[in-house]
Amino acid sequence: RPLLRSDFLLIAAASREVQMTTEVLKTYASIDKCFAFKLPPRTGAGQYSAKSWGEPVWEGMCKMVGKGGRGLILLENENGGYFAKSPVDVDTTLEGVADSSRYFVLKVVGDGGRHAYVGIGFGDRAHAFDLKSGIQRFQS
Repeated sequence: RPLLRSDFLLIAAASREVQMTTEVLKTYASIDKCFAFKLPPRTGAGQYSAKSWGEPVWEGMCKMVGKGGRGLILLENENGGYFAKSPVDVDTTLEGVADSSRYFVLKVVGDGGRHAYVGIGFGDRAHAFDLKSGIQRFQS
């Protein structure tokens, strides 16, 4: 039987699916120790202040990964599960805080599309820099 237009559409769709699944997941940053904080209500239009965040609600690993044109910041538990994830695209920036270069506000998104803001922090400025530069490398 000769190939029909629908056969070509199926072949093209299968080819695109194979291309998507063969893309390599690239790690742009991996920081062993990251802290997450519940944010207090923002007062006015100013920046957050990390000193008002209190004790961390979570501790684990922070990774910035990308595949194709999609990137994620992952807050990963010790058991390999995830505390939170934040999509990264060309417009993503970490919102800094007024009183530290090691703490940021991160928009996290759940599987249903709902989002929330959490504070994240690192024990070392170099780790904060690693995450920011990983995002920039992904975006370029």
